[in-house]
Amino acid sequence: MIRTVQESDRLKALAWLLKYAGVNTGELMKRFATRVRVQKLVYLLRDAVPEFRGYEFSLYIRGPYSPELADDYYKIINESINIDKLANSYTPPREAVALLDELVDINDLRLLELAATILDVYKAYKRNPIVELTLDRLIRHLKIIKPWANREQILRALELLRQLGFIDFD
Repeated sequence: MIRTVQESDRLKALAWLLKYAGVNTGELMKRFATRVRVQKLVYLLRDAVPEFRGYEFSLYIRGPYSPELADDYYKIINESINIDKLANSYTPPREAVALLDELVDINDLRLLELAATILDVYKAYKRNPIVELTLDRLIRHLKIIKPWANREQILRALELLRQLGFIDFD
């Protein structure tokens, strides 16, 4: 199948992430939680991996979601693409490797979901600063879209984003 250079580069970057994060393609196909994890990892790595900026994300129930990303990982699975070969043809930016090193060991899917959602809301406020984004306003906003999340969970996700350099709340 003929692919554009951009699509080919995206697939290489995605294969690198899948391999580096230890994501099994069989699990990716069968487990919803694995697909959610990949969606959140790619979203959090978007600024560090230029190829991931081509994915458009919208806020869904489980946080930022990209149909194009889903198409790409299903393409890798359905076309039986050799992930190792594809991943080895990609040279990730150092910043992306460092970030993925921090993120890959997070097994708490709710934490990744909250962190990605917080980052999405944070960026939306920064792009369109109609009102000042305060910590309390962000927490109130999050509690509306993630009613299961308590203040402690939100603060834990915020701290993760601070440590990774994504946000700069005082």
